[in-house]
Amino acid sequence: MKARKFYRIIITILIFIVLALVIANIYFYARSYQDKYKKEVENSITTEADLYKQCNQFGLVNISYCLWKNIEKIYKFNMSNAGKELTFDELLKQGGVCSHYTNVYINNGEKLGLIGKEIVVEMNNSKSKHVYAMLSNKEGYCILDGNLKPFCVNVELE
Repeated sequence: MKARKFYRIIITILIFIVLALVIANIYFYARSYQDKYKKEVENSITTEADLYKQCNQFGLVNISYCLWKNIEKIYKFNMSNAGKELTFDELLKQGGVCSHYTNVYINNGEKLGLIGKEIVVEMNNSKSKHVYAMLSNKEGYCILDGNLKPFCVNVELE
């Protein structure tokens, strides 16, 4: 009987130690992930020139994903800016709507050698609409919509 009680105590202590180690690992992993995320956000773009420098890459898909990753970091929906013309700095600070981010995608895509097209989708009534960007070249096209991951189709046009 005493031996069984002793083994139960040992097993309980071992389980407690294992649980403590698991909880500590989860805690430290979460902390390191937060630190990594903070560094990524701190290194995000501050000017449109930064966006151009970071995304001056080869290929439609690479450029599109780079633009999206940078916009995703700064994306802030702000309906009160609908219909207003915003500078890039104002967009960074205040946020905007689909048309503002579409303009950033198109302007920078064109600077990087792609063809940019604004796509307008009419909603239920004539007052509401949604706007997104399509960037293309001989490789195909990519649809960029706010902070959503790009949808790209490679067609290798000749």
